[in-house]
Amino acid sequence: MPGPRPRRGLTWIAAGGYEAFYESLRWPGWQEEAHDLQLTHGIAAHPFLWSSQARHDLAATHRTPVPLHELFVLHRDFAERLADLPDETLVQIDFT
Repeated sequence: MPGPRPRRGLTWIAAGGYEAFYESLRWPGWQEEAHDLQLTHGIAAHPFLWSSQARHDLAATHRTPVPLHELFVLHRDFAERLADLPDETLVQIDFT
């Protein structure tokens, strides 16, 4: 007998699924920073919040508001470049 169907899309969002998903990516004061954003902007963080450097100390990351389009393009590009790597692969990103 099949188990319950996983929640998807808007149902997942409405049920609060994003809270648990983003919990490990939040730094002290994130709500105030997000509250002050324009609706067309998001927060760019360096080192990236998904990096081991940021996970060590999220509060120490450098964060700045940027247009959401730029964030989507940047993270889409990373997803495409890293998609074929095995899980838990360490990647070093150098900015020059």
